[in-house]
Amino acid sequence: MPKILMKQSKPGSMDGMTTNLYKAGCEYEIDGNEINQSLATTFINEHWATMVRERVMPAPTETTYHEMAPEIKAPVEEVEEEVEEEKEIVVPEAKIVRVYELAKEMKKPWQEIVKLADKLGLDASKAQSGLTESDIKAIKKAI
Repeated sequence: MPKILMKQSKPGSMDGMTTNLYKAGCEYEIDGNEINQSLATTFINEHWATMVRERVMPAPTETTYHEMAPEIKAPVEEVEEEVEEEKEIVVPEAKIVRVYELAKEMKKPWQEIVKLADKLGLDASKAQSGLTESDIKAIKKAI
């Protein structure tokens, strides 16, 4: 199922009657019990959320020593250790930092950060706008 990652906390309603708070930094599954397609589309179009791209790694195949090609001399134990290392890959969650927090850290007015973000094509129109780590790196590099 596709997911969205909220950049900013926003209220929203899936049924038009009850309002939920969708929190910044949280992922929500589209067309599940969490958020419907139309609400997710609105959040994305308003730049309050982005689509989450899931990394799918192929499952490792189990091979015994006698099934390996004769030129491969690695014992089965070494192959199993490599497979175990691949299973331990962890994808970090994106951390969202507000424009005013970055401005305070950099000792600059938040308006200057917003103008710079706009020049760089980033989505930050006010002090409460959320910035990802890659957005922050681009802004610091530009300054």
